Amino acid sequence: MKKYYKIMITVLLIVLCLPITVHAKDQAVTITSASAAASKVTVSGTTTAAAVMVQVRDASDNILGMQTLGVVDGKFSGDVTDLTLAADTDYTVYVADYEGGAWETETVKYETPTTAITTAATTATTTAATTATTTEATTAASTSDATTTAASTAADDAGKKSPKTADYFPLYGMLGIAGVSLAGMMAAAKKRGNR
Repeated sequence: MKKYYKIMITVLLIVLCLPITVHAKDQAVTITSASAAASKVTVSGTTTAAAVMVQVRDASDNILGMQTLGVVDGKFSGDVTDLTLAADTDYTVYVADYEGGAWETETVKYETPTTAITTAATTATTTAATTATTTEATTAASTSDATTTAASTAADDAGKKSPKTADYFPLYGMLGIAGVSLAGMMAAAKKRGNR
């Protein structure tokens, strides 16, 4: 009986001492542009990942807002909204693969809007801003729809399994097999001891 316990302990120690390396996939992310407005930060870039996480942080490294963006044809673009940004202040945009990896950073500054001095300049500025806002709203709606569709497609393509934990299944499998083997060996030793 002591012989079986020595064998079980040896097998358990061997299984626990085996080096098991688990690495998350680290997809490269590149920020191509980033800008700040009074209540939002807009960011775009390229990656090989299926989705990216975007964070906006202040100078004290406090997270002010975050957003997940889908990737379409290797490109992502979108806004982190509902922010209260101070004028003439630097903020840092962090972007990384949604499944984990290194953060890519870009510093942006919300600059105080300048006011027009003459009435003609004010009218021209207002007309241009209205046109730009309408175009920007249409583009943002299109981008939002594409982002939502891309994120849904990426989730469907992943076979509805969690990509964050998929890399850890071999470890759990080995520990499960070791546990079942240990239980079987103990049951066999106990059964032989009762004879």
